[in-house]
Amino acid sequence: MISITRMVLFHKDQPYMAGDQLTIADFSLISSITSLVAYVDIDAVKYPKLKAWMCRMEELPVYAENAKGAGLFVASVKKSKFTVAT
Repeated sequence: MISITRMVLFHKDQPYMAGDQLTIADFSLISSITSLVAYVDIDAVKYPKLKAWMCRMEELPVYAENAKGAGLFVASVKKSKFTVAT
């Protein structure tokens, strides 16, 4: 997963993707990442900072809207028969 690795390198030790403050980048990325988990789980051991960031995002009141759509998307993907090539 080169893209996740690059994102983690960019994120480094910052609480949010673009620095110390929540920005539009965080909202854009959380929707993409929560869609990604329909295809592949994100390893919390391998990517602890990414998982911590996801948890921070999930605590936001506005995250509930993303969670609804992401849940529907993940459910529809998991219903279909597909194979992920790694």
